[in-house]
Amino acid sequence: MMSEEMGELYKRGLQSTEAMIWLLDANQKILLLSNGAQKLTEDYAIPLKKIHDILTGKGCPLHALQDVCQDCPIEGHLNPEAIPFQLRNKQGHLASFWGKLTTISDPATNIFYQYLEIRSWQTTQQVQQERLMLGYLNEAQEVERQRIARDLHDGLAQSMYSLMLESRRLMKKYRLEETTDSQQLDASFVELLQEVRTLAAELYPAALEDLGLLQAIFHLADQLKQLAGFHLDVNVQGKPFSFPKRTASHIYRIIQEAVTNSLKYAEVNQATVSFIFEDNVCTIQIKDNGKGFDTSTQKHGLGLWNMQERALAIDATISIYSTFQWGTTITLRLVRIEEIQ
Repeated sequence: MMSEEMGELYKRGLQSTEAMIWLLDANQKILLLSNGAQKLTEDYAIPLKKIHDILTGKGCPLHALQDVCQDCPIEGHLNPEAIPFQLRNKQGHLASFWGKLTTISDPATNIFYQYLEIRSWQTTQQVQQERLMLGYLNEAQEVERQRIARDLHDGLAQSMYSLMLESRRLMKKYRLEETTDSQQLDASFVELLQEVRTLAAELYPAALEDLGLLQAIFHLADQLKQLAGFHLDVNVQGKPFSFPKRTASHIYRIIQEAVTNSLKYAEVNQATVSFIFEDNVCTIQIKDNGKGFDTSTQKHGLGLWNMQERALAIDATISIYSTFQWGTTITLRLVRIEEIQ
């Protein structure tokens, strides 16, 4: 049974959206539907079970037999984000739609539900273009982060280090190293050099590339504690496995965004990141006990939207659950994919 908090959260959210969304239990029973979904049912016959079968691979509008569908010769040419089908309106005319089925979990009960979304063909084309653009921007941003981080570390930081050594040489030559002014100058060099290196690490953490995702998150926790007094507890359960470089980068940015939001808005100084490894599945949960927020009004925020799009880019499911005074829980779930050499 869905918890009262999650039920109320989705009820408010679905009532305020024109998107066509159904919330289903494991038996495909309708628990909630949005205003947009209600309007669609007024104009079209909605064979929900048939649509569900199409989206779960039990049937397909392109093939007569399931065996043929599962061995589809055009696999890879269809958009995996959504499946096409047609609906007939009350006048008997057909219209094209796309459907997407996402599994979400209720953190309070650990029960999984199904989030069914239907879009018109025109709307879906626009969304796909937006996602392609966002994906391109994210990839370009990562490349630019790496470039700036290298310039800071290998260029500016090295130049500052050379200046610091030269100032020490001159102070020693003229026997000024024991004066207060020279000590303050040297301390300023050290502090500024550390700030530049910290900035470079924040832009693109070397630990992510050199040591992998988990060590990069532990390093992030150390940075947050030293620089902001924020305690990020990192828990790892099960036998860890590695992620492809691109996947690890997206996961890191999702965690970084979530933790930064906790630091800025939750009014707490502690959060937890848990990695749960089970066979070839990894579940990552970022949780704080802060003041929370209303996801129905904040869902269009750039940070939350970017987290969701990053999850989609690596074929992961993400759920964002938050209530006032009870904190926020973000759950990311993905299947292990071997990196192609």
